[in-house]
Amino acid sequence: MSSLNDWGQVGVIAAELIDSLADSYADEEIEIGVVAVVVEITGGKLDEENWTAINYRCNNPKRWIQRALFEEAKDVARNSSEERDASED
Repeated sequence: MSSLNDWGQVGVIAAELIDSLADSYADEEIEIGVVAVVVEITGGKLDEENWTAINYRCNNPKRWIQRALFEEAKDVARNSSEERDASED
């Protein structure tokens, strides 16, 4: 069974994102659109058979909207990773 700390990481990451967005858009009138959370769960570390499951929850049930959101998120992650890699060189 996982510890409460493991599950608490989901809340910590969400809270950090909320704080960052609130600071970034403090002087603007905005509306939150689609929200999604992705969580990787791994198990079986004590056994020989390790496994991974990807879970997500989205506030919009339309699959085409979810897919577009994840495609944009993938691009943001790729670009931020490339920027971070370039700054480390």
